[in-house]
Amino acid sequence: MTSRLIRIVACAAFVVVCALVRAPSRAEQPIDAPTPGSVPVVEVNLIDFDPAVGDVHARLHLRLPASMIGKDATPIHDLTLVDADTVDESILKISSKTPFSYYDDFISARYQVNDPGTQFMYPFDTHDTYLHFFVAEDTGGGKLERVPIKYDCSQCGFDGFEVSVLDNGTTATDVRLKVQIRRTGPIMVFSVFIAIAMWAMTIVVVIMAYRVTRMASKAPEVTTMGFIGGLLFAFPAIRGSQPRVPPMGVFSDYYGFFWCEFILIATLVVVMIAWIRYPHEEK
Repeated sequence: MTSRLIRIVACAAFVVVCALVRAPSRAEQPIDAPTPGSVPVVEVNLIDFDPAVGDVHARLHLRLPASMIGKDATPIHDLTLVDADTVDESILKISSKTPFSYYDDFISARYQVNDPGTQFMYPFDTHDTYLHFFVAEDTGGGKLERVPIKYDCSQCGFDGFEVSVLDNGTTATDVRLKVQIRRTGPIMVFSVFIAIAMWAMTIVVVIMAYRVTRMASKAPEVTTMGFIGGLLFAFPAIRGSQPRVPPMGVFSDYYGFFWCEFILIATLVVVMIAWIRYPHEEK
């Protein structure tokens, strides 16, 4: 009876997992489809963040409603998407006279965070940047007028960071956003755990070295020095296993890695002196 119940539960779990895997997360429209409603939508896709440089890489996608798209997939009026805060190309023009110009509606963006040096505080570093964009149309005679727009920030995120998008004075025709970036909770926990693990191994090595040098009457084994030397070169690899860790010299190094390396070096020197000083066991 028990084995039959286990088989039933296992089959039910298998069916549920398969259904979850095969089920679509949501019904999404094709990327080139007109946006519903009557107002253009600027989709913001934050691609990646380089803390060492302080650059946020992004892509803006302007999607128009069907009422603003004419024949041959061209907008009814000439449109200009202006990204006022990017340090790359900040203006995208979509011509109403070029066939299929509606599909040329992407603009690459790169934003500089306000505090590029705070990656020193890894894994507790936080960064802020600002987005400001709007859309204008040429209504004739070279006169540009801003049009009402909406924005979609459902893809404002990237691996290893928590991204919060806050309103910073957005109006109907002008989008202003504040983007706050910080490490995810698991990364912070893992980084602290790595430091604790290095300290635990270092303390054990110190106790072992004390017993070998003060409580023994013969030279320590060569394998003892090999073990300490192995840890000495293993700690940099352990330190580098932290997700997206910057080069050496960040905050986590000062409360963990640097001190542990220094103590291991000192301990290895003490054990080597004991190996030279004490008599060796004759075989």
